[in-house]
This record gives sequence, structure tokens and C-alpha cells, in this order.
Amino acid sequence: MTKLEREIVDLMGEQFETMTIAFHVPTRRVVMISEEYINEAEEYDADESFKGDEPDGEDEEMREALNYVNHPDEYLYLPDSYDVDEYGIMRRFIEMLDDDRHAEQLARAIRGRGAFRYFKNTASDLGIIEDWYEFKDAEYLSIARDWLKKNNLTDRKI
Repeated sequence: MTKLEREIVDLMGEQFETMTIAFHVPTRRVVMISEEYINEAEEYDADESFKGDEPDGEDEEMREALNYVNHPDEYLYLPDSYDVDEYGIMRRFIEMLDDDRHAEQLARAIRGRGAFRYFKNTASDLGIIEDWYEFKDAEYLSIARDWLKKNNLTDRKI
């Protein structure tokens, strides 16, 4: 797994409602920008640049937010919760289990409210939580690789 693939996989599991996570094509890096900074950047004139001293973390994030607002075509959104379909990943995990008892208990766990938490708790109780994490990581990696390929960002182009 490449460094970029690992970063994408990790961020797919850490989606934040108050953060925009995107790939900045010109610099070939993943950026996280808070919605607060994006909202502030939208209030700046499109031609105005951020004038700060040497960038600290906040200044750098503000610069990134301004660039994001003024040059949205430079950014690609990473796969999000709609692309990931963790519920579908849980169903596929259940389908591949050899132990029918485990499969039945996990199938019950994903019904109703709290399905994700209940699924993880049940997998842990059954002693297969590490199998679940490995399976989920492999699924996330497949999604990340498909996203990289779709956006022409294969290893040799990064």
C-alpha cells in the first residue's frame, strides 16, 4: 500500500461533517480544511490574498481555504460515506464468513438502530473483530485504488 493509499484509507474512516477533505491536484497532497475557514474565505474578495506573517497552522489552513474557494477546480473530493457504503461492507463480510453461527449473529446485529456499533460489539464478542478490521481495510483500499485510477492518479503519476 502506498503512502497516499494509506492516507486515503485512513481518512475514509474518519469523515468529519465540519471538515472538507480533498486532494489538491497541483501539489499532489491531501488537505483538510475546516468549514469555518471555508466560510471565512468565501467572505474575502476573490482577488484578495491572505496576508499573514510566516504561516503557522491556522494561517496555512486559511491560505488553503482561500485557494479552495478561489480555485475549486484544483481539488478532487476523496471518497466519502456515500461512496464507501459501510453497511454493504458489513453485509459482504457476513456473507464470506464460514461459521454460520457467527454470520447469523452479525446479520441480526445490523438490523435496526445502532447497527454499526452493535455489529462491532458482536464481532468483538465473537473474537473476529480483527478479521472485520482487515476485511474493512481491504474494502477501503479497493475503493481508494478505484478512486485513484478513476482520477488518473496512479502511483507513477503522483
